[in-house]
Amino acid sequence: MRTSTRGAAVAATVGVLALVLAGCGTGRDAPTSLDLPSVPGVNVSAEDESVLLRNAMVVFSLEGYPAGGDAPVELWLVNTTDETVRLVEVTADEAEAVSFDEIELAPRGVVQTTFEVTGLARQVDFSDSLALTLVFDNDAEISTLVPMAPPMDDRLPREPMDLGGH
Repeated sequence: MRTSTRGAAVAATVGVLALVLAGCGTGRDAPTSLDLPSVPGVNVSAEDESVLLRNAMVVFSLEGYPAGGDAPVELWLVNTTDETVRLVEVTADEAEAVSFDEIELAPRGVVQTTFEVTGLARQVDFSDSLALTLVFDNDAEISTLVPMAPPMDDRLPREPMDLGGH
């Protein structure tokens, strides 16, 4: 049986070349690194899926929110049932309180709203999340970490990464 080392060498060279070329253009400054998610917030459902929380996010602030301060949270609530559902309580693990307007979700209804998380126990920076729990009158409950929204413009400075040699 005869084997060709030349064929194996060509195949290995082609494989290495393909890996090197595939790596070019990736990283922090790749074209896709500039894409913003179409829905940057978190999406979570109650265990029974009667209420859905959609696109929940802490409103972006370059400076963040100071300890003792307040942070606004924007979100959408969806009622998937044929009955009216009311939001009865919202709590935040690391805050004194959460203020919100009375929210009544019509059957199969959708509501966009903003909560104010008050008396933050710590500084909340643009890379942080807040732990929230929402309780509804149909015994549904949603607990989740709500991230800070990404900036919707170029307020954050971007510097190319030094990848050494490209």
